[in-house]
Amino acid sequence: MMLFQPMQTQRLHMRELTLAHQLIGTAGFHCWNPNGVPSSAEIGFDLAPSYWGKGLMQQALKTLIRMGWNVMKLDWIEATVEQENIQSQRLLEKLNFVKSDELKDGLFYYTLHRK
Repeated sequence: MMLFQPMQTQRLHMRELTLAHQLIGTAGFHCWNPNGVPSSAEIGFDLAPSYWGKGLMQQALKTLIRMGWNVMKLDWIEATVEQENIQSQRLLEKLNFVKSDELKDGLFYYTLHRK
């Protein structure tokens, strides 16, 4: 069973992903401006390679996105991905993030707007 262990500060909401009491990855929000109009944050994530392709990060990000909408009251969420990281690009697209047409600093930018 995978557990999400919250760590929270005023500007950072993060989850450690553990399996059998072993840290296997992290996922969380940073660059959150709770007083911004519209309110937004950037989501970031990483996972140990031996756990790739098992749907674990998709599950973790779905939980975080719900928290972003319902608890943090975000209007939109942003993510950046390196060009070479095809798996993370596919993951974001499965979660309905939209890829920007422009490449900045060697990164693709993705956004997800509240429905």
